[in-house]
Amino acid sequence: MSLPGDTRSIATAGTGGSDGSKSAVGFVGLGAMGGGMAAALVKRSFAVKGFDVYPPACEKLRAMGGAAATSAADAAKDAAVLVLMVTTAQQAEGALFGSQGALDALPPAAVVILCSTVPPDFARSLSQKLTAQGKGWELVDAPVSGGVARAADGTLTIMASATPAALAKAQPELEAMSAKLYIVGDKPGAGSAVKMVNQLLAGVHIAAAAEAMALGARAGLNPRMVFDIISHAAGNSWMFENRVPHMLDNDYTPRSALNIFVKDLGIVLGEAQSLAFPSLWRLQHTSSSWPAQQQDWGERTTLLSSSLGIVYERLAGVTVATTLPSSSPTSSPPSTSCSSPLLEPTVQSKSAMLAALPPEWTGSLEVGESVEQSSGGTAGEGKAGGGEGRGGAVVPVVPVVVVLDDDPTGTQTVHGIHVLTTWDVETLTAEMLSLTHAPRAGFFILTNSRALPTEQAASLTRTICSNVVTAARQAGILSGSPPSDPKGPVCRGISIILRGDSTSAGTSPSSLEVEAAEAVLGGGVDAWLLCPFFLEGGRYTIGDVHYVADGQDGLVAAAQTEFAKDAAFGYRHSNLKQWVEEKTAGARSASDVASISIETIRKGGPSAVFKALMGLPKGSVCILNAASDSDLHVVTAALRSAESSGRSFLVRSAASFVSSLLCIPKIAPLGPPEWARLLLGGGAGEECGGEGEWGRKLKRWGWVRSGAGGLIVVGSYVPKTSAQLEQLLSRLGASLHVIQVSAADVASDSWQGERREAAVAGMAAEAEDALRAGRDTVIMTSRELVTGSDASSSLEIGSRVSAAVVDIVRGISVRPRYILAKGGITSSDVATKALGVRRARVEGQAMPGVPLWLLDDASRFPDLPYIVFPGNVGSSASLADVVQRWRTDPITPPPAAPAPAPLGALSTPTPLLSTLDLVRAAAEGGYAVGAFNVYNLEGVRAVVRAAEEERSPAILQLHPSAIRHGGDALIAACTAAALAAHVPIALHLDHATDLTLIERCVHQGWFHSIMADGSHLPLADNIAFTQRVATTLAHLTARAPEAPAAATADASSAAAAAGRGAGVVVIEAEVGQIAGVEDGETVEEIAGRLTQVEQAESFLQSVPQVSLLAVCVGNRHGPYPPSVLATPDSILNLDLLASLNTVTSRHSAHLVLHGASGLPPRIVLECVRCGVRKFNVNTEVRAAYMEALREAAGGEGEEGREGERRDLVDVMGEAERRMEGVVREKLRLFGSAGRV
Repeated sequence: MSLPGDTRSIATAGTGGSDGSKSAVGFVGLGAMGGGMAAALVKRSFAVKGFDVYPPACEKLRAMGGAAATSAADAAKDAAVLVLMVTTAQQAEGALFGSQGALDALPPAAVVILCSTVPPDFARSLSQKLTAQGKGWELVDAPVSGGVARAADGTLTIMASATPAALAKAQPELEAMSAKLYIVGDKPGAGSAVKMVNQLLAGVHIAAAAEAMALGARAGLNPRMVFDIISHAAGNSWMFENRVPHMLDNDYTPRSALNIFVKDLGIVLGEAQSLAFPSLWRLQHTSSSWPAQQQDWGERTTLLSSSLGIVYERLAGVTVATTLPSSSPTSSPPSTSCSSPLLEPTVQSKSAMLAALPPEWTGSLEVGESVEQSSGGTAGEGKAGGGEGRGGAVVPVVPVVVVLDDDPTGTQTVHGIHVLTTWDVETLTAEMLSLTHAPRAGFFILTNSRALPTEQAASLTRTICSNVVTAARQAGILSGSPPSDPKGPVCRGISIILRGDSTSAGTSPSSLEVEAAEAVLGGGVDAWLLCPFFLEGGRYTIGDVHYVADGQDGLVAAAQTEFAKDAAFGYRHSNLKQWVEEKTAGARSASDVASISIETIRKGGPSAVFKALMGLPKGSVCILNAASDSDLHVVTAALRSAESSGRSFLVRSAASFVSSLLCIPKIAPLGPPEWARLLLGGGAGEECGGEGEWGRKLKRWGWVRSGAGGLIVVGSYVPKTSAQLEQLLSRLGASLHVIQVSAADVASDSWQGERREAAVAGMAAEAEDALRAGRDTVIMTSRELVTGSDASSSLEIGSRVSAAVVDIVRGISVRPRYILAKGGITSSDVATKALGVRRARVEGQAMPGVPLWLLDDASRFPDLPYIVFPGNVGSSASLADVVQRWRTDPITPPPAAPAPAPLGALSTPTPLLSTLDLVRAAAEGGYAVGAFNVYNLEGVRAVVRAAEEERSPAILQLHPSAIRHGGDALIAACTAAALAAHVPIALHLDHATDLTLIERCVHQGWFHSIMADGSHLPLADNIAFTQRVATTLAHLTARAPEAPAAATADASSAAAAAGRGAGVVVIEAEVGQIAGVEDGETVEEIAGRLTQVEQAESFLQSVPQVSLLAVCVGNRHGPYPPSVLATPDSILNLDLLASLNTVTSRHSAHLVLHGASGLPPRIVLECVRCGVRKFNVNTEVRAAYMEALREAAGGEGEEGREGERRDLVDVMGEAERRMEGVVREKLRLFGSAGRV
């Protein structure tokens, strides 16, 4: 047997190449230990290819420089050495001999290193099975010890046994993974026997330590004092020093799994029995009774092995955890003011608990004569603040509610309200002035204070509150000079809410933070109110105990959840009175904390709550119990009255309190279709990039229909997030592009500098490529929790990891379809630091409890949907559900073919942007839209592809003759193409003279603009015909149950306000008659009539529903004769065109020019300058198509002019390309290219 690190007994022949290069290593099992061991090999230049059943573990190895395998066989291919680091003997055998097992591909003469803890007999039998395969395979039995950190550093202790030849082959890999390498035998089995002895001692020491600490507590000793003494006495052991501190801190964060502890002791028992070793009967009894104890804890079977102490706590009825100092040499009993959370109920029936409560309050929400809010009121209503109150009375004043939100997830229950990420006085003053007459007098300030140490959070709170007070004075909301508005502000006073986490993590009424706000507000506050109730998140406060929903009908005390184990924000108590004492380090005793019970709320209503609030001692803390939204309505009603009576409160709450205070009603979750209608529904909006409201709609259309992938950023480490992430990857992983950021690497000092910059840039470029290709992309931090020695250092590590994620997102220039950020701190940092968001509007929720923001113009991606997904919300399926929902097309596709619909029912969905939208955007931007007549599928494809390539809006036009030829199928093709396009495409019925055809096309919902062509009639008859069309359209619209798309209806409403387009379908008409040929219908040159200004004026006055007016100023259908083109300046009467533009502008209509084919470019540009906003193009596109056909028909049979064989598909493709070229040229000429 060699000494530690002594390899003299190992032959010098290794597995490296003759040139000293490192061998290829296969690795199976990349868990907490295996992942670190594989990383250590990579760091020492071994070529490692690893496999694990959990795909992110493979991706992590790949990110560190290794290769990711798809199976154990794939990992073993070409490997000279195969390392197994799985949990059990059964897993080891399966990894070798099972389906796609390693032995399917392991090269002959390779060596297998078994590092798992297995029975010695299994190691011996596995060696024999490998030898029996006849391929020269040998086993090295090499279990390890040392923990996760030493595995990653390559400093484990390894106990190896094998033949000298096998050890010689494995020597480089064994040395790379170890600091102490013990050679304990010349055949497999001896190494596992030594590990068994080690595990016996480890198990006995853990059990003895737990029993000893519980015995001391039962004897009335201070547990921390006992630990200090034993640590320096003969009874000390490594396990005692390592495990007992976790017991004292009540810290049962999983670091070593309980099931592994039990498995290892099972190995000890089995080997003892096989050796007839007699003295383990006590351990036999303990181990056999252990599973029953596990079942009592449900999912707690993965707890830290030191949780064996819980057994003794329960058996003895004591608590080892204590906050008493350990410095005193005298004994004193442990603290009894805060009970152990492990003695609180585990899972209770939610339905039973809620049913046991009194019925909800159904009476008036008034207190005395004051008028309070009700569930049916509108936002901003209430006593101390104006609008129509819940009782129906008009109250003239509302305070401005300013919510200081410690992360973005606080907007979980609101909509129609802004979030500010900056808090300078100028920004705050502008926001308050905008709320002077707003229905919802409130806004959020994103502080992200949860990521800060307490002192910094307090300093930040002081600064923000000071700026809020200054801004309120400047806005005239507080005493001071009122604004110039003669009516004066409706808002008076401010109300500060400190919004925190609903699981109580970070919701502490920190003395420093709250006192900072109190000092700035002046005069002190009468009480601090604590209300973490949050219905959407399943958070209830009943009997002063805070609960978290578990499953369909379970409630778990908050301190028993994973949220309470957070390294930075953890806590021990679910009873909020005791929790306040814990979080204030005893500065406020639990006995001094007041509470308002659900019984008071539901039996006494607002008056009883008002009385309780008024009776709170100065500077006290009060718990607000709540189990329903109606409980909150009672509380906020009473709060308003108490404030009106001169009392002041500082509220620390979860999200639900804010929506109740502002009377914000619930709305259904928003998906892509609702988001599209929200963005495109109205014409109005803030200017974007120098463009007006309609130009912005074009930009928004392009963003809505973007083919880019969505970006999912996951930073939260809570177990719920990890479970949601695992299901996302399981359900949708095949279609996702996953980029993993190693938290351990980012936290390491060695990863900083150039190495960090290169890695971040590489991951950003990888994400860009995936997004550009249309793949939803996940940027996730690795799931291992890296913590520091204390809360402050843990926050610092968290900041490093968040900074790396931010830099990756900041480096992405491709606009995603949406961004989803998972976790409070992650979503805050991505919004403020990566996207540059200064002001966002909360539009609603993607699912209950998951806010959906509209990003501002100052951000990198204006109008982007930003989904703020809290780490602690939803079921394990929720993340995958949201991502899957946001994959749907925002515009509902039409049926495969138009189906008959009852007259008056607009049945088929229409595009979200209409012809009028496109024309209005053109008027704002000073360009024109091209309208192209199509006759077949090639024409449709040519127009849409050209528009997409040029990023231009366009209009597909169908002439009645085309409909007679192509029928419903052609209409369906146009509709489908318009809905599927990535640019706005409108559908237009051209030159319609048959009222029956117009009615049929409109009631099927196929078109949303038509040309009612009465130009061949005398002016009076033309007017009468167009009026009949307008009446028919109005009749159809009135009979429809609702508009087929909210956006189209809104656009029409905006048009009606301007006196034009008062219907879902926009009307184009023609005054004067254009000469030339249109689809075989000839108008004699002599009959061609120019449009007269007086005629245009009379026509628009008589038919105000007309939004588009086609005029004749010398333009003509078909080709222009050479004699006309010879004098281009005289083709069109541009002076007449300018005069007609004056007329149409006065009536809020727009000019249309038919016969644009063949006009010289200079003349076209002059027409645009004179106000033409829609050009009809037909002849040149048709000519391009016909030319391609003629060329194809120029040879014999199916051969072209040069004799090559040409198929019909080739001919159609060439014709389409020719038409597309013409369309692209026109789009550029009209100035619409690049507008989307």
